[in-house]
Amino acid sequence: MTMIHVKDNLYQGDREDAIRVSRSKEVDAIVYVGQEFPIELIGSQIPVVHLPFKDGEGNLDLQFHLAIANIQYLTLDDRTLVACRGGISRSPLIVAMVLALDQEFPDLQLQIQKVKEKISQTQINQTLLKTAEKAFQVYLEKVQLTE
Repeated sequence: MTMIHVKDNLYQGDREDAIRVSRSKEVDAIVYVGQEFPIELIGSQIPVVHLPFKDGEGNLDLQFHLAIANIQYLTLDDRTLVACRGGISRSPLIVAMVLALDQEFPDLQLQIQKVKEKISQTQINQTLLKTAEKAFQVYLEKVQLTE
């Protein structure tokens, strides 16, 4: 897979993209959402945040909330790659969540469709998606409470 420029400072890719850019400095930071951390990223030339997600059940709302918050913060100033092992389920879903929150009326399904148009290989695990949709709604409620 080749790293995809999604929007502004946000990029999406797979494990191999993360390893490559950790050496080439094509981006300023990596958020790796695959479950196993690639050993090749140890000693990276750029910051790497590892937020492990399972490609299925067993993920917590808090994991999604941490991923969203980290990516939103990093992309304020830094070109940030969001990557997972295959680049077809976890990272496209997390990117879609971040994109949805950039909208006045957040619509996760619409952003998933837009991500699928850019990343044709996208095949989001349905169990992961259901967990993410619930976490997304909780996140929206928490954000509204603080406004």
